[in-house]
Amino acid sequence: MTFTENSVGSNAQLGFNLDAGKGCYVEIKRLPMGSYGTMQLAFDDPSSIMVFDKQNRNYQSGDVLGMPVSDDGWAPRKVFVVNKGTGKAGF
Repeated sequence: MTFTENSVGSNAQLGFNLDAGKGCYVEIKRLPMGSYGTMQLAFDDPSSIMVFDKQNRNYQSGDVLGMPVSDDGWAPRKVFVVNKGTGKAGF
């Protein structure tokens, strides 16, 4: 998701499913004049989903991740999500 100057106060809920043994990246970023943003991943099955994040190495379902500070304001935040279960898992 990309945050713009029109994103202030907005909230978007997206749903994804991962097959067993698969993973994907999830990223938030902003345009130069965009607002600050956060992401929060909630899992259908917390025993199946793992989140790899450089700043929060013990991510739990529902934790809020913000954009890190950078020289230009706010840097993008990218995490890698993996389904370690035996069936489909959603987040």
